[in-house]
Amino acid sequence: MSAGEICVAALLVMAVAQPACTCPPLPREAGSQALADPVLRFQIGMALARKGEFQAALVEYSWCLEHGTEQDSAFTGVRDSYLLDAIHELGKKFPPAEQVLHGLQREAEALVVADGATMEDVTRFVAINRAVEQPELSVTTYRNLVASGASGGTVVVFWFWVLEHLFGEQRFAEIATGTDMTKRWVQMFGGMDELSDALAPGKNYAPLLGRVAAMQYSALLAVGRKDEAASFADDVTAEHARVDVFRALVHAAREARESEEAVRILAKAQTALPPAEFEAVQQASACD
Repeated sequence: MSAGEICVAALLVMAVAQPACTCPPLPREAGSQALADPVLRFQIGMALARKGEFQAALVEYSWCLEHGTEQDSAFTGVRDSYLLDAIHELGKKFPPAEQVLHGLQREAEALVVADGATMEDVTRFVAINRAVEQPELSVTTYRNLVASGASGGTVVVFWFWVLEHLFGEQRFAEIATGTDMTKRWVQMFGGMDELSDALAPGKNYAPLLGRVAAMQYSALLAVGRKDEAASFADDVTAEHARVDVFRALVHAAREARESEEAVRILAKAQTALPPAEFEAVQQASACD
C-alpha cells in the first residue's frame, strides 16, 4: 500500500475538514456576525427559514458553508449533509438558495476532474449531488474519470459512493463490473487497521468494511456470478477475518437464498476465528 493510498484512506475515516469554498459568490449581508458557532448559526438559519425570512436564512447558511469548518472541524459532517439539505429546501421557496448550491456543484465538479483531486473533493461533490437530487452526476463523473485513465486512490474512494448509490437502486450488473475496484477499496481500508486507533480512538470500522464487501458480494450473486462471488468472499475474509465481515457476508448469502454458500462461509469463519468470535457470527446468523 503506497503512502498516497494510506493518506486517502486516512481521510476517508477522519472526515478531515474541507477548506472554505471561494466560488460562487455568497451573500454577505449583516446577520448574526458576532456568533462563531456554526451549529448555532445553522439553527438560527433554520428558524429564520421557518419564519419566512428567506434572505436572512440564506445569509446564515452561507456563513456556515464558508466558515463553519474553520470554527469547528467536526462541522464537516453537518455541512455536507443537513446544511446542504436545508439550503435545497430553502431553494424550493427562494431560488437564490438553489443557485448557491448549483454554483457549489460546478466548483466541486471542477475540482474532482482536475489533477490532484482529493478525497474531500470527491466526498463534497457526491454530497452536493445528493442534496440537489442529481446522484447520477456522481456516477457519470466517476465513469468519465475511469475512462480517462484515472486510477489513483481518489478514484477508489469515489467508487465507494458510486457503489452505495448503485446498490440502493439495485443496479447489480453495473456493480458486478466493479469487483476489482471494490477489492482495491478493501485493500486501502485494510491498510487503515493499524492506524485507526491513532486516528479515531474507540472507532470500529469493521461494519463499514463488511457492508462494502456484502454489497459487492450480493451484486455478484444477483447476476448469477456465484463462483466469482465465492472467490471474492474468500479473498476478503482471508485478508480481514473479522466477526462483522463474516456476519455481513453470511447475511448477504441468506438474503440471496444461497443457503449452501452461507454454510460455506460459516465453516470458513469457524476455521478463521477464535471460538468466541465464531459463536458471535453464528448467533447473529441464527437471527437472520
